Amino acid sequence: MFWAALVVGGLPAIVLAPLLSAGQQNSLVLYSVGTIVGGCLRLILGAIAILLVKNTTWVRRIVGAAIFVLGCLALLVLSPLMSMVVSMSEAGPADSMLAMAIVQGAVSSVYLSALFCGWNIARNRRWWILVIAVAIAVVLNIFNTVVNQMLAAHLAGGVAVTVVFQAIWLVVVFGVLGLCHLLGRVRSGTVPVTS
Repeated sequence: MFWAALVVGGLPAIVLAPLLSAGQQNSLVLYSVGTIVGGCLRLILGAIAILLVKNTTWVRRIVGAAIFVLGCLALLVLSPLMSMVVSMSEAGPADSMLAMAIVQGAVSSVYLSALFCGWNIARNRRWWILVIAVAIAVVLNIFNTVVNQMLAAHLAGGVAVTVVFQAIWLVVVFGVLGLCHLLGRVRSGTVPVTS
């Protein structure tokens, strides 16, 4: 169910992004609404999935779900809010694009760190796995920001590159969750469950 939540949250970037190439106002509205609905569904389904984790305490489930919800809310609320703030600033187009990329990268890092930490806390992972997960989230978002800036600067491939990049990004997130699972299976990787 957690993976389904992540897929649903990523679908607007994969399915609705090609509509933006038409440049019509309707496609922009549809993409915006789809992104909000996908983000809300990701938040609800992900929180429910974390609360349904077996072999853990309710405290860990609630803390994990709360961290996940805060990360999803940061992505849902802060991204558009910061976009408006940057667009209203007096910076030139090149400066505002760079500022927007940095802000979006920071918000995405918060979201991805919250996703990994929320899930791993609910799954009884030790603190060092959480540190590794946060470090991976930050590195992935720095890489994502750099690649997106290069694509935007060179306008390479347009919509097809964006869709493929988002699909690969989703697979990488699943890979990191799998890596955290494998690290949790290492001796001393998981906290013993107490009743």
